[in-house]
This record gives sequence, C-alpha cells and structure tokens, in this order.
Amino acid sequence: MDQIRALEILEDIASGCSPTTGELVRNDSVLNERDVIRALQIAIDTLKVGNQNQFLPTITIDETE
Repeated sequence: MDQIRALEILEDIASGCSPTTGELVRNDSVLNERDVIRALQIAIDTLKVGNQNQFLPTITIDETE
C-alpha cells in the first residue's frame, strides 16, 4: 500500500465511511468518537505534509568555509 492509498483510507474513516464499501459506520462505533476523529485528522495532515516534503530538494550546507 502506498501513502496516497493510506491517506484515502484515513480520510474515508475520518468522514465516517467504510473505505471498502462506502457505507456509513454505526453511530456508536469508536470511529465516531471525537478524539479518534481528531487523531485521524492529525495523521492525515502529517501524511499530506510528508508527501509535499517528499518532492522538495535536499539542501546541504557546508559549514567548513
């Protein structure tokens, strides 16, 4: 599984949907708890930033001069 697919799955779950079927999860599911949704959003944001930084060039500073 690549990061893009993982991101899609996390976004589906955070939206309250099954990533496989698209069906809404039950209201009493742990996936609908506020802290779980917030944790998923942090993971989503982190993956998005990681994907953006993946394409940034690496800069090396030579401090010997």
